[in-house]
Amino acid sequence: RISHRVKSLFNGLERLTDTLASSGQQRSAAVAGRHRDRIVLVIPLSGRSETFMRFLRNYEEVALRQDGATDLLVSMYVEPVETPMIVALLDNLRARYPTARINYLQLYGNFSRGVALDRAIKSPHCDLNDILFLIDVDMVFTVESLDRIRFNVIRHRQIYLPIVFSEYDPRAPSTILAPGWTSATTERPKPAIEPADRPRNFSVPYRITNENGYFRQFGYGLVGIYKADLMRPDLKGFSTDINGWGLEDVKFLENVIALNQRGNQRLQAIADGRWDPFEPAANGPASSSVPPPPSEELAIFRAPDPSLVHIFHPIHCDTSLDEAQYKMCLGTKANTIGSYDMLHDRFIHSQPLLMFARRQSQSRGGG
Repeated sequence: RISHRVKSLFNGLERLTDTLASSGQQRSAAVAGRHRDRIVLVIPLSGRSETFMRFLRNYEEVALRQDGATDLLVSMYVEPVETPMIVALLDNLRARYPTARINYLQLYGNFSRGVALDRAIKSPHCDLNDILFLIDVDMVFTVESLDRIRFNVIRHRQIYLPIVFSEYDPRAPSTILAPGWTSATTERPKPAIEPADRPRNFSVPYRITNENGYFRQFGYGLVGIYKADLMRPDLKGFSTDINGWGLEDVKFLENVIALNQRGNQRLQAIADGRWDPFEPAANGPASSSVPPPPSEELAIFRAPDPSLVHIFHPIHCDTSLDEAQYKMCLGTKANTIGSYDMLHDRFIHSQPLLMFARRQSQSRGGG
């Protein structure tokens, strides 16, 4: 009798599995067949033509050949040497895909990521109905990344800030013990031959392990949002008074949070009876401390996305940066050295590194 029940249970599980698989296939077919809003990849750029070549290979393979509904908008600062090469790459891609929307803006002056994004967002190259995905040149992505963007960005309701996987320095295991690594500059010596940026198949998922990298929980630079929501006057867009990289993403996130807090204050005023939302607008709120009725709030959705990978590149933190930007840069640089296990293994087996750590501790008054 027991064996009969077990057999019946397994038969039921098989039928359930078949049903779920069938429904999943039907859902995938339905998603593939329905109208998809266009995504515009907005990328701020300053030089880095070789890295941009990798990005364009990724974009061509995934967005143009597979997805077919993802545009590209490059907001580049003009540099005498690299800009002509970047423009030539874009013109070549446009010639091979004449129906694709591949556009670029040329900016002048000192680089500012906030300004580059602001100019791109306000340009005629993207429509109010487009999903803007603000991305960096160091990222690689798959078609699953684009599917998640469309699924997680909801017009007038939700924006998407994916938690990307950030690659550790692949040279760290061989260079962390190299002579000069513990010098005051903290700049690691470069190997005699830099590894070539070999072409890769971007449809194959990047290998995600604790040794390869980490999910950058405190990075907010990649954002998916409808242009119609980004242009809302109460959101205030991106700060254009910040030079260089960094901090503009944090300021933007703070703007979204402030927008939602105003909405929460409005709901609290209604609950406390300080404001009747059904009264004529001319009467206004019962208290001047109650904010005016805002439009829809924008929920912030965050989740790790293993298909979005930030490829390692050496980080140089300019001492002329604003203090907050400089500290953020140093933090990111430290995080990308390598995994805790690798660092622990190197330190406990290296007398010079242990002595260096002791000297650093003593210099800070740690005894």
